[in-house]
Amino acid sequence: MDPSFIPTDSLYKFVSMSGVVLVCVSLWAVLKLRAIVWARLFDAERKLGVVDVELSFLRPKKGSAAAEVSVAPAPSVPREEVKRVLLLHEENRVLHREIRHQVRELIVLSVIALFTTGTGFGMAYWGFTNWYSKIQVHSDKLLAADSLPGVEQKP
Repeated sequence: MDPSFIPTDSLYKFVSMSGVVLVCVSLWAVLKLRAIVWARLFDAERKLGVVDVELSFLRPKKGSAAAEVSVAPAPSVPREEVKRVLLLHEENRVLHREIRHQVRELIVLSVIALFTTGTGFGMAYWGFTNWYSKIQVHSDKLLAADSLPGVEQKP
């Protein structure tokens, strides 16, 4: 065994395939998280729209004397119903804050994914070019020399 020979064939392939996996995983993670955040955002906006419609029926109409004096609910609405709608409205405000936080996390993860995608492309490029230029070209020359007609084959 020649101690100066370092088996780098598998190392180059490992680095290049790790780069490809890194690119795929980082892109998949960001797209998956983006889909989750947008689905929750649309759900919260739908709920908030329903609550806003319910609240508009509980408040006095604009231009009426009650609307100019206060913003209290119409007297015919039960107190429990007003409480329920106000609690729903507060719940949706909290949900919007949570979604804003998730959007910020998504931005941070997108920056990280951009970095890891670039790193993955760099690893893949480095690994494949080194594998081809340092290993595959020489293997191809040896194979071509072994398959030339008139050249004696080794047993």
